[in-house]
Amino acid sequence: TTVSFYESNDAVQYKLLETVTNLNPNKHITYVNRTKTQARYIKIVAQNKGMIGEGLPGAGNKAWLFVHEIEIN
Repeated sequence: TTVSFYESNDAVQYKLLETVTNLNPNKHITYVNRTKTQARYIKIVAQNKGMIGEGLPGAGNKAWLFVHEIEIN
């Protein structure tokens, strides 16, 4: 449901860059940081939907979260 992006130079203190909310589960989240930064570490925290709602395949079970195609330049 949300993905938060953080940066750090020491892997201890992280600065939040942005949190993106995805209201459409069929849409991918794309985040582009247009501010120049030279972080050594990146942290990405993603939250899934929790439980699968009634009427959907797998209803009543915990939702899975798939992450792929992370590109950092």
